Amino acid sequence: MKLVIEDLHKSFGGKDVLVNINAEFSGGLSVIIGPNGIGKSTLLRIIAGLYRPSKGRVYLEGSDRPVQELTYYVPEVINPVNVDYTFKDLVKLLGIEDPPEGMSERFGLTVKDLEKPLGTLSAGMRKKVLIMTSLALRNEKPVLLYDEPFANLDPSAVRVVQEAILGLSSDHLVIVSTHIMTAEFVRSVLSRSASFYTLIGGSLRRVEESLVEEMLSLKVVEGPCDVITSLTKGEAVHSVRVGGGVCRVFARPSADVAAEVAEHRGVSIRDVTMGDIYEFLMGGAGK
Repeated sequence: MKLVIEDLHKSFGGKDVLVNINAEFSGGLSVIIGPNGIGKSTLLRIIAGLYRPSKGRVYLEGSDRPVQELTYYVPEVINPVNVDYTFKDLVKLLGIEDPPEGMSERFGLTVKDLEKPLGTLSAGMRKKVLIMTSLALRNEKPVLLYDEPFANLDPSAVRVVQEAILGLSSDHLVIVSTHIMTAEFVRSVLSRSASFYTLIGGSLRRVEESLVEEMLSLKVVEGPCDVITSLTKGEAVHSVRVGGGVCRVFARPSADVAAEVAEHRGVSIRDVTMGDIYEFLMGGAGK
């Protein structure tokens, strides 16, 4: 099954949010990375049929049914107002199976939690319930959309959701939008030949997996430009000028350099994040 997006545009109040998007998703896992506010949620909502595009269309190649009939969308935020139905009510309403055995325990949800109105649950617990619903719908919905699925979750729940998404991607078309990804999850995604995308200026851009892999193998060294240049000379792979005399360098520092960095006040060294990769893709970097 192939999800096709053709010449898609979306504007709000005369402001372009999505511009001339053409893409094909052919099953498996696709991840759209980037910070909040760049149009990730808008794109997923259009695919799910919750927003109408200003121009263009979305369809499933080889299917006469509308995309939204075969799609389940888990939003980033579930508004608790007037949500008085429970998980069990939701299951009955949708006419679906119960989630896989033991899944509620893995998510840290009790039988009583599943009997409570969603509006009374915390944001994280509401997210867990809707993700569990997507698992119960796995035989009905071949297209699964997850908008910031790791937000508002504790680390143990994040790991459970990551495992569930990776498992579903083996026989579903799964699209995840996120600005929160652990390096461990990214490496798991890379091992499954998944695709990475981002939105820059409203346009969808494919991110080469090799670039993501390379960036995650580096360290970020940040501090005054003159100090950073001296410390990482010959070891910098990419660099970004942050502003105010501060530079951020992506490098493979030797143990000696790492130790020297630790001695400098105002200079830090850390792992690369997905936010760093997005900033690099925005064009603020140079070799």
